[in-house]
Amino acid sequence: MSALPGRPDLDQLRRQARELLRAAAANDEEALSRIRAVSEKQTLSAAQLAIAKEYGFTSCAAAADRADEPALRKWLSAEGVTGYAQALLVWETFGYPEFLVADAEQLIDKQYADRPRLRPVFDAVLRTLPGLRGPVTVQARGTLVSLVSPRRTFAVLKPTTKSRIDLGLRLDSMRPEGRLREAKNLGQATVRIPLTTSGDVDDEVRNWLTRAYNENTAPPTAEPKRLAARPRPVLGTLNIVIEGTELPGLACQPEPDGTVHRNIHVALSTKAKGIAEGQPWLTVPLKPGLAV
Repeated sequence: MSALPGRPDLDQLRRQARELLRAAAANDEEALSRIRAVSEKQTLSAAQLAIAKEYGFTSCAAAADRADEPALRKWLSAEGVTGYAQALLVWETFGYPEFLVADAEQLIDKQYADRPRLRPVFDAVLRTLPGLRGPVTVQARGTLVSLVSPRRTFAVLKPTTKSRIDLGLRLDSMRPEGRLREAKNLGQATVRIPLTTSGDVDDEVRNWLTRAYNENTAPPTAEPKRLAARPRPVLGTLNIVIEGTELPGLACQPEPDGTVHRNIHVALSTKAKGIAEGQPWLTVPLKPGLAV
């Protein structure tokens, strides 16, 4: 039995269910076995239920005396079962939402049930998909249909009114202009093209759809390179004037024993290198030690 994290994350569990369903679709025996343990159908709801049961939520018998959904949710929360796992148990007890148990065709049919004149427009857009340079997944939801590239959603179709379908496109570099309008309530779409008849699905629309597909199929561009460091300032010549006082002169006799020092020169020394050729410890050449 899998151990549920201390604070289950809804999105993480959803991803697990989608990954399980994809593996089953690829005929992975283990994935098929896990889904068949709860259902004969390879559907997202079956994968979700399989994940929930693998975390130990195999029965609602303990909650049988919870007569309604609010009471069951309250009891599950008190038991520490929240988020996605709680939703699955509630759905198993009181029934799954229609958008989970319905197949794609049923969801699409419902979207256009009261606006049949728009269904040919929807179908006209779908007929353009084989012309794209790669696979497209059509994902139907309650109020719209998403068109997904191998990387992410690149377009959505939504019957916004009874006389118009909005084709939402994810074109991050484009702004509303011409047939491209501002997108609202269309998921990740940045612009939209209103369609009222199948004739509106013309070459221009196909070109925009192709562009959206290509931009959202290509891998993300590499992070921009960091700006080169600003060049260090070039230092100019620095002139230093040193004024000496009480210099010893060219000869002096400071020693108690009468020793005389002759040919005395003075200079400023440093530990820096490369200042005076051959004598890197000198900042200035030797000068006679004469008083000024």
